[in-house]
Amino acid sequence: MEQTNKTELESNESNFPNMAQCCGKFFDENEKSYLFLTLVAWAGSDIKATAWFKSETISAFGGKTALELCKNNQPDAVIKYIRHIEQGGFA
Repeated sequence: MEQTNKTELESNESNFPNMAQCCGKFFDENEKSYLFLTLVAWAGSDIKATAWFKSETISAFGGKTALELCKNNQPDAVIKYIRHIEQGGFA
């Protein structure tokens, strides 16, 4: 993923309409602020971050996407995975 500086982004959910529509209902305000900022910084845009969330399979979760994890009542797994990657862990 192409990276954008997180400090250049605002955590206001209205700046991430695609992410909010796609997965906002699965996370509380703090989680959305962290997740949206991080994914958009990594992907380069709200649209690209949303595409990743919907379509990129995560081998650590048996090839499920982040959206599939959320729909299976595992949004906490998505947050833990993103934090793991952010801290230098392997995907």
